[in-house]
Amino acid sequence: MPATEQTWRNTKWMHMAFGVTGLVMLLVTLWMFSDDHNREWKKYQQTFFQDVEVWNLRARQKEQERQLGPAKTNAQKSSSARKKACQVRR
Repeated sequence: MPATEQTWRNTKWMHMAFGVTGLVMLLVTLWMFSDDHNREWKKYQQTFFQDVEVWNLRARQKEQERQLGPAKTNAQKSSSARKKACQVRR
């Protein structure tokens, strides 16, 4: 049985189908990224995370103050003052 150059399906049509489905998949992927990035609850999540972070820092600071007691050094006082200044800037 001799080999032929004929393919089972039309090559031009297969290239066209592959190109169109590739573009559709690209568009759907970009749409998915934009939809995921622009979620409405993302702002609430960031606000909550910032509030929890501030609460954690204050709790740690109070715990350290309680453990160190009145023997707190000047370096530690200036460090806590810098933390407070950073929180105010946000």
